[in-house]
Amino acid sequence: MTNAAFLKAYRDLHQELAVMERHLAMCGTTGCPTGVRTSRYDALPRGTNNGTAAAIQHQEGVEAAVQQLRDNLADMDTTFQALLPRARNYRDRCILRQYYQLGQTDAQVAECLCVSVRHANRLRSELLTHLDNPASMSTAVVAGP
Repeated sequence: MTNAAFLKAYRDLHQELAVMERHLAMCGTTGCPTGVRTSRYDALPRGTNNGTAAAIQHQEGVEAAVQQLRDNLADMDTTFQALLPRARNYRDRCILRQYYQLGQTDAQVAECLCVSVRHANRLRSELLTHLDNPASMSTAVVAGP
């Protein structure tokens, strides 16, 4: 897998996790699905014909999916952290963190870098080319802020 493909998968996973966490937050601040009015879940019938029981099963499924995504992201994070030192400068690190890790748009990244959106896209393309270039592995990078 190339670094560009890895970074795309990493960004997609971050975005999917954000969507799932928002979905889980819709269950309410009590941690219960919407409509649940009992504190004893074992007293509820287990089956999808009962609306409350179905809501609880759905929440449990979402919680399991969110935990799986978090685990996958933790596994990928070590590789992402290894790519950060290979960035050539502050702009590259900014693009890696904001676009791929935080899931910001090109316009948001461009605003942070004080460049146009087209230039930010060009910088991101150059960064991906640099990261996939085997010769860049031997290039020493001075650690920055």
